[in-house]
Amino acid sequence: MWNFLSSVVSGFLLLRDFFGYLIPGMFLTGLLLYAGPLGMPDWYTLMAGPVNWVVVVGFVVASYIAGHVLAAVGYQVNNAVGCFSKRDKKMSTAQKTLFLYYQYLYPSLFIEHDRRDTIHTLRLGVTMALITGPTIALITGPWPLLAMQSPRCLIFVILFAAGLFMIYNSADGQKNLDNIKWETLNAAKRMDKTKKVKPYDWNGAGKS
Repeated sequence: MWNFLSSVVSGFLLLRDFFGYLIPGMFLTGLLLYAGPLGMPDWYTLMAGPVNWVVVVGFVVASYIAGHVLAAVGYQVNNAVGCFSKRDKKMSTAQKTLFLYYQYLYPSLFIEHDRRDTIHTLRLGVTMALITGPTIALITGPWPLLAMQSPRCLIFVILFAAGLFMIYNSADGQKNLDNIKWETLNAAKRMDKTKKVKPYDWNGAGKS
């Protein structure tokens, strides 16, 4: 069981695409559908009728692309507010190459880093969705911007405030991820130096 889970997490590209990009994109699209700018009445009618797979595929693709945009904006915001640690910014090309090399040799050692990296991407995407979605909704909605008596308007104000808090919260997440990256790299160096752990045998399905 644990070997299966380890193989799933170590080959985390699909998990990263799903949790890091698709879910935040779907969250943003869902907020806009709820707000009305994308045509809420038509959405209700669509959901009540037979499944239109063209629309479903289009929704998934659009959400996936939106998720990439949200994550990219999130990383830029992190960079602008100084969330990245100084030593991560100073990471040389040789060190980055060494990180990828050891990730190939000892994939199980990098599972925790990959997991946290995926979660951090998810957090950034959702953060940007919490800010972008309510902003669009409040601007394009059928209510005045400051009509706080509207329950829906109040919901989006709360979500926007939550997004601002998540930006602050992501600072610690980014720094912790940077620390884990360096500690994992140092651990891989020690493993390679002592030779107590054999590299992963990719040709033999891990049976080294």
